[in-house]
Amino acid sequence: MKNDIAKEKLFLCIDTSTKVASVALASSLDGNDINIIYNVFINDGLTHSEKLIPLINQSLEACDLKVSDIDVFACINGPGSFTGLRIGISTANALAQSTGKDIIGITSLETLAFTFNYFDGLIIPMIDARRDNVFTAVFDGKTDFINVLQDDIMTIDEVIDSLKDTDRSLVFAGCGSLKAKDRVKMIFGDRAKFANGLFNNVNAAIGAELALKKYYSDDYVECKVLLPNYVKGTSAKTIAERDIQAKK
Repeated sequence: MKNDIAKEKLFLCIDTSTKVASVALASSLDGNDINIIYNVFINDGLTHSEKLIPLINQSLEACDLKVSDIDVFACINGPGSFTGLRIGISTANALAQSTGKDIIGITSLETLAFTFNYFDGLIIPMIDARRDNVFTAVFDGKTDFINVLQDDIMTIDEVIDSLKDTDRSLVFAGCGSLKAKDRVKMIFGDRAKFANGLFNNVNAAIGAELALKKYYSDDYVECKVLLPNYVKGTSAKTIAERDIQAKK
């Protein structure tokens, strides 16, 4: 396998932002044709501190690779579980610093939403933030996956209120969307669709794909130390209000 990917950049991506931990290996020559080499995830109730390193070792050993073979490390850096993010980011930073390689951060919400990037409507990833709150954002699948509502923490009712004036089709994904389903259906009816099964999980394989695209983009800035993406709640605004504010 090493000979097959010798001319490509090899990425290792990890995610511990929610209850599910995942690790993926991916490679690409240019960020367009992306090869997912290995992907493993686990949701067994163990803490991330117990399962992350074994998952990384399993991934490398299965592909006959060493840590030093990795060109770039990627990590889902939030929002999500404070403890989970701390474990994942500190591990990714340690691996990058010990090998002298770059590190890239990808948001959990973008990773959730990117599974539906061809959806001709609005994509709403939601991660449970306890009580009636969710970490959320809104992406427009019709216009090149533009983020039309930035990462935020909101109540479920605030999320619904921010979408009430749109006539677009909607798809909701993530563990936070499950507790919002009844209320969303009551307001939006059949216009609202919900992800099932694996598509409600943040997945390091999608994170690796996004990291490769970011690495090969014109906007890439080299990074040696990754910081967590903790979002702080703001007053709820509709998508239209946020769009107007952004243009001022």
